Amino acid sequence: MSRSKSRMAKNLNRVVISAVLSMVTTQAVAGNRALEFFEDEAQVTTASRRPEPERLAPVTVEVITSEQIQASGATNLWDLMRYSPGMDVSDGRSIDGNRAVVSVRGFPQEFVANLQVLLDGRSVYSRLSGGVFWEQLPVQIQDIERIEIVRGPNAALYGSNAGLGVINIITKKPDGQEFSGYGFGGSRGTAGGGAVAQDALGPVRFRMSYSYFSTDGFPTVPHPSVPVRDDLLTHKASLRGDWANQSGTEAQFFAGGSWESSGMLNDNEGRFREAFGMLKLSQSFNSNSALEAFVSRSRSYYTYTPDYLGLTTLSVQDDLEAFHRYQWWDERLVTTWGGNVRIVENTSPSLFAGEPVQTDRLVRGFIQQSIHAREELSFHLAVSLENARREGTQPAYQAAIVFTPSPIDVVRLSYAMAPSLPNLVDTDGNYQQSPQITVVGNPGLGAQKLQSFELAFQRQFLARRLEGDLNVYYMLADHLVTAFPGAIVFFPAFHESILFQERNNAIARGIEAKALYRIGPGRSVYVNYTFERITDEAGDVTVTDGTPRHKLNLGGIANLGYGFSLSANAGFKSRYTASLVSLPETASIGSYWRLDTRLAYRPRSNVEMFVVGQNLAQARHAEFADGLEAPRSVFAGVQLTF
Repeated sequence: MSRSKSRMAKNLNRVVISAVLSMVTTQAVAGNRALEFFEDEAQVTTASRRPEPERLAPVTVEVITSEQIQASGATNLWDLMRYSPGMDVSDGRSIDGNRAVVSVRGFPQEFVANLQVLLDGRSVYSRLSGGVFWEQLPVQIQDIERIEIVRGPNAALYGSNAGLGVINIITKKPDGQEFSGYGFGGSRGTAGGGAVAQDALGPVRFRMSYSYFSTDGFPTVPHPSVPVRDDLLTHKASLRGDWANQSGTEAQFFAGGSWESSGMLNDNEGRFREAFGMLKLSQSFNSNSALEAFVSRSRSYYTYTPDYLGLTTLSVQDDLEAFHRYQWWDERLVTTWGGNVRIVENTSPSLFAGEPVQTDRLVRGFIQQSIHAREELSFHLAVSLENARREGTQPAYQAAIVFTPSPIDVVRLSYAMAPSLPNLVDTDGNYQQSPQITVVGNPGLGAQKLQSFELAFQRQFLARRLEGDLNVYYMLADHLVTAFPGAIVFFPAFHESILFQERNNAIARGIEAKALYRIGPGRSVYVNYTFERITDEAGDVTVTDGTPRHKLNLGGIANLGYGFSLSANAGFKSRYTASLVSLPETASIGSYWRLDTRLAYRPRSNVEMFVVGQNLAQARHAEFADGLEAPRSVFAGVQLTF
């Protein structure tokens, strides 16, 4: 059987490589034309909280464009990031209903405490669980303009829990008058649809969206140790309004919600509701000075049935943030400074027995200074101080040197230190996880520390059609929180306590290599490879083997002519060990390939029909220690635009 799988993998390699080479050769004629779209470099805002060329940013930034999002055929938000360098993305279920594992530069688990996730600049990181509920985020794929992924620490600008990186999901601005709708269906009882309407009412432009998705879920592995349900029904809606005047004042309003019912581990059903609102204001005083501020509130409600554990939870988060950018000394110096106040309240009579209401307050100030000493040399320094209710004041800082010896070469050397605060369940939790297990929080937990050293090199070839990136990094992760068995009672019935302690330190060493060849508008191919090796002091296999040592991704987008277009993404992961933090479960996941494709046909400019295949490389394979396997699936749909 292993030889058969090996032959299948080799055949798949040949097919994928042949397809990518075909995309290049069939479109090479377009390379003889002048490609004007290469003249303007891509701009990013997440790296330094201001627009700047992606390749000159003081941190490593990966941008997933609207073109890539459209071509991916993804129905899940996390699948958009699956084939990016340095990313660890898996379909994995937690006991709390989270349906994805997403991490940057290793340490993947149910909830990644070192990864900050933003939605239009608003943090959606949960202080309760220490991670992100990806499926429940109130954002729809049809509304995403781009995703900016910062690989490496950026806590000096975005606060604690941004040690591994920052993911900023940026939605589309209302533009013109449009109405569109789509629908699809296919394997595993999957069905979905949605609609978008945008227009203007006087000086206010608005965009409204709705989407629906349902599925029977993934099949279980043979003899799973944990009973699993995986069905899902979700509705999402959003509203955005933009207003601007001639004096440089802009206002943006965001609102939305997510309503979900899903099957979970232990044959439970989870119900989730979230609503949010955000008002963002900006004022440009002149070409050298601008002020931005926003205020937001989100409210989420979780309940589980049958609720024999009583894990119903209400979470409310309020944010107030403001920062100012100023360029001076002939724009050689750029200063960005500001602050944020976040208040979080979580109510759960069972998670926090004795004290059902847990509140937390974070106050943070930061400053970032860029110094353009010469045209080819710049220095970037940033520092922040953040005060938390229990952990006290935590510093974060980072520094980078960016050297451009020629217009097509960039060399960057950087260092950063970022803290990560423990979640409220680990510090204040006191609840019964099962009839035999009680989880007891540790209020003495302190902040984890992550230090990163990085050397990066970028070069452009063939009149900037071909881009090559190479990143080498070395990370120190100290005070990792681990769950340990506590008191064990055997009579009159077995009962065990689970405690959280800081007993481990780890070192991660990694290399990320990437090549992207833009053949022409709507035509490109890419390949990226990531190597990462993690060692630790405690010999915890979930830390040392939890990250695949090798990850290879390749694919591309091709315009086939006559209204047809094709995209393909293939990814390989070497073996790794997956673990459930919420249950004493681990699984050895063998190496596997994943192949996703999308074939689309446009008979008219406002009509698109498409067929999407996911997990085509294998009939089914496990990705996480949750008793589920990701199956091969196919679905088809149509999109209309008016």
